[in-house]
Amino acid sequence: MEKRLIEATENHLYLIEELDKKNFEQAWSVQQIGNDFTKEFSNTFLLEVEDQIVGYMNFWIIADACELNRICVNKEFRRGGYAEYMLEQLIAHASTTEAVRILIEVSVNNIAARKLYEKLGFIEIHRREKYYHDGSDAVIMERDL
Repeated sequence: MEKRLIEATENHLYLIEELDKKNFEQAWSVQQIGNDFTKEFSNTFLLEVEDQIVGYMNFWIIADACELNRICVNKEFRRGGYAEYMLEQLIAHASTTEAVRILIEVSVNNIAARKLYEKLGFIEIHRREKYYHDGSDAVIMERDL
């Protein structure tokens, strides 16, 4: 299957909001998504697979750090290597900037995501105790570039 990343624009706000609502318990609002487009350090890319948008990622590049804020793959397309593809593209892109590391925050309970991040060279560097609404910890992971 042919896949590619497309830079998102404000025209994609409602598409991104729809993806979020379908795939996350704590979805971002269209206002939150829109606010990100006003930040020059913010980047949002859509994942297109055979002319269908199946996911997206949002990240910030500030000074020497790239921070992944959100990565989303539609539930029916999961386990197809799409999140790994997006992360590989993120690593390649961040490597061309001033960033020297990538940071990710993930729930301690999101085992599948944590395993994927570890596979791609991310290591746990910190925990925020009882960070999420359900009382679970946030795990901060880092990968040097």
